Amino acid sequence: MSNENHFRTAVAARKLAVSASTIRTWIAQHRIEFLVVGKEKRIPQAEIVRTKLERGAKIALYACVPHLRRADLDRHVAELTFWAETQSQGVPYKIYAELGVSSNTQRRKLDTLLNDVENQKVARIVCLYKDCLLLGDSFFLEQLLERSGVELVVVNPGRTYATHAEVAAAMAKVFSPFLDEANPKAIKADLRNALPGKKAD
Repeated sequence: MSNENHFRTAVAARKLAVSASTIRTWIAQHRIEFLVVGKEKRIPQAEIVRTKLERGAKIALYACVPHLRRADLDRHVAELTFWAETQSQGVPYKIYAELGVSSNTQRRKLDTLLNDVENQKVARIVCLYKDCLLLGDSFFLEQLLERSGVELVVVNPGRTYATHAEVAAAMAKVFSPFLDEANPKAIKADLRNALPGKKAD
């Protein structure tokens, strides 16, 4: 069996914003592939993404660089566009590109992207470097994407793109509304520990 994540029907339903009975109907109609684990039918992550795309979700290309390195932004967008044109198999994509921020502003394109994730408009996020989405440990972003069934593709997985340290503080403003409902207190404490000058309660 593949090491890929596979989910119970109720979890798959939440990721696709449908009812569990809808998932069972799709299984019966052979509209969605599944694995049998013991007595349960489970849906692979690839099927979650494929179904999102089939229902109109897009691929999101996200690029963000600090203001002092603004010349890199066009290059990042060009590289992501090339990836989409050669790897997306004709799936529509949308570009979210912006300059990095300091702690007193917000990353508006990332905010828009995360809202699109919550509203089932995005099935896959593609970025050149993992830390373009969130400086340092991307644990919090991955929690959100896991809840939503969105796949994260990093074009250069073994490399980093050093962004300004204050981006981490700005991320608290962006992520907190999305994490409030389903995040345990421990995750919020970890978030506070990760931010400059913050201490866990």
